[in-house]
Amino acid sequence: MSTITTETSDITEDKPLRLSPTRENYLKVIYLEQQKSGATRGCNITQILGVNRSTVAVTFRELKKQGLIDYVPYGPIHLTPRGAEIAERIVEKNTIVHDFFQRVLDLDTKTAERIACELEHILTPQTLAKLKRFTEANLHEIETVRD
Repeated sequence: MSTITTETSDITEDKPLRLSPTRENYLKVIYLEQQKSGATRGCNITQILGVNRSTVAVTFRELKKQGLIDYVPYGPIHLTPRGAEIAERIVEKNTIVHDFFQRVLDLDTKTAERIACELEHILTPQTLAKLKRFTEANLHEIETVRD
């Protein structure tokens, strides 16, 4: 399977940050866990993502090197302000795609989430904006037809 990278060029750094879908998923999970509990730990990530501890440790070191998380082995993990900004965008992308597939196409939650998790990494900002506009503009009519 080839790795698709997402360029996050609107971050206020000199050069664009390139994140793989895997790293984006880590940021998203850390963000969601941080919203629930204030922080997360490596063992939580291993359970949520279904990966082993050594993989998590390697990815955490890479994310720390990129300035996206605060991490010390066996300690709590927090997003940096830059990491939180990127994670918020990833969560927003996921929400837009998920809403479209669940609310417009009437797919079940699990299927919509699986598809959203795949597409959030590859859709352009323009495509996401159009999906969002379409969903917002047509949702009332679609729900009326279903009822």
